Formats: sequence, C-alpha cells, structure tokens
Amino acid sequence: MVRKRQVTRCSLKSLTLLGGVVKCIVQVYPVLIQGSKMSDFEDKLVQAELNVPIYCTNEFDVDENGNSYIVNVIYVGDDEDDPTEIRVGFDEVIEEMVEEYGDTEGYQFLYMVAHELTRQAEALRSKANYIEDSTNAVGRLFDLD
Repeated sequence: MVRKRQVTRCSLKSLTLLGGVVKCIVQVYPVLIQGSKMSDFEDKLVQAELNVPIYCTNEFDVDENGNSYIVNVIYVGDDEDDPTEIRVGFDEVIEEMVEEYGDTEGYQFLYMVAHELTRQAEALRSKANYIEDSTNAVGRLFDLD
C-alpha cells in the first residue's frame, strides 16, 4: 500500500506595490502527492494576504571611467544588511528614451526631458559652486601667510 502524503502548494495570484509594501495574494490549496487531480481540491481553496515592506533608495553614481548610473537600492523587510542593487546605465536610459520618443509625436517629450535635465544640472552646478566658493573663502580667511 502506498501512503499518501499531503502537502501545501501556493501559487501567486497577484502582486502589487502599495506605498513601499508589496501585497501578495496567494492561493493555497492542499495537494495529495499521488492519485489526485487539482479539480478535487478547488472547493478547498484558501486565499491569504502577505504584506512585505519594501524600501527603495535612488542614487546617481559615476564610476572611475566616467560612466553614469541610476542606482536603485531595494531593502526587503527589516533586512538593512542585504539590499538588492539595480544599476542602470544613464546612457542606456537616454538611448531608450530617444528610441521610444524620437518621432514626430514624441519630440515634445524629448524637449521637456532635456529642459528638466538642464534645469537640474544648473541646480547641481550652482550648489557645487557655492560650496567651492565658501570653502575657498574660509581657507583664505585663516591663511595668515
């Protein structure tokens, strides 16, 4: 006689991101390892919700070769020691955007993005200049030679 063993199997029904929390709805159903069909257990279907907190930081990085990256660091749960890092080349993002919107219907979007990148570049340049000038002024203030 073969002994049947019951286990639980889960299948992911849906996955949504709600304000930093991944909400998974899974369907849980019992399965007999031998001699049963899925249809035998449809009336025993159970739904459960699983909320997993996810935190994401977004960074910009430039490597020693001058390559720029958009970096997303994703923390799952309370585990701050083992994040997942996703690096996307900035050039790749721009190239894909040009390919997607580089036609007569999308050129206005390209102008809008170019304007925003220029505006943000000027803000960064202004802040760096202010810090550099402040550092130089303080250095000259205490330069007694």
